[in-house]
Amino acid sequence: MIGQDLLSVKTRVIDLSQTISVDTPVYPGDPVPRIELLSTVELAGARTTLLALGTHTGTHVDTPSHILPEERTIDELPLEAFYGPAWVFDVTRTAQKSPVQSDHLDAGSPLCKGDIALICTGASDRKASNAPQVHSYLDDSAAEWLVKRQVKAVGVDSLSVDRYDSKTYDVHRKLLSNNIMLFENLSGNLKLLVGKRVLFFGVPLRLKEAEASPVRAFALY
Repeated sequence: MIGQDLLSVKTRVIDLSQTISVDTPVYPGDPVPRIELLSTVELAGARTTLLALGTHTGTHVDTPSHILPEERTIDELPLEAFYGPAWVFDVTRTAQKSPVQSDHLDAGSPLCKGDIALICTGASDRKASNAPQVHSYLDDSAAEWLVKRQVKAVGVDSLSVDRYDSKTYDVHRKLLSNNIMLFENLSGNLKLLVGKRVLFFGVPLRLKEAEASPVRAFALY
């Protein structure tokens, strides 16, 4: 079993999470993170911090209720939905000039039914702002290819699986309507794992009636 193989003394842990700060890039219209020091050890005996942010801040997971209001929310989904074996695709050469298409995904990859597809576009390393030209996304053919492969979840190192200025969120709809969880804004460390089979974790906070949540994403291999 892959879990037994990876949870060995030789296992490497790769952090795939963006650091959350007041400077963390957010999707247009989302709130900028607010982090304020409420008390200090010197003055109050303990340090306490106020944190205010949207559920789609930093590295996060979208669940089907993000698009389909009748679906279960974060607190109603089992933990099993947020981790599992994964294959890491490398589309860095093509994703800068065009959306990720089905032809860019390796049909010969060891991606199995129920796996998580992690797609390295290089967007995380390119972004210095929220500019559209550094945002990589999937097109309809890639979404359809992933649905046919019956993946459990899809992860990208970009702000969204959809086009930056999308108003219809077609890729979100295609994947989430097939109960495929979406991990967005993974860190640039994803490039360290291209072409590898790993055990991926992106467990959310248990937020009542929330459609998404920041996650501490990481992979074992």
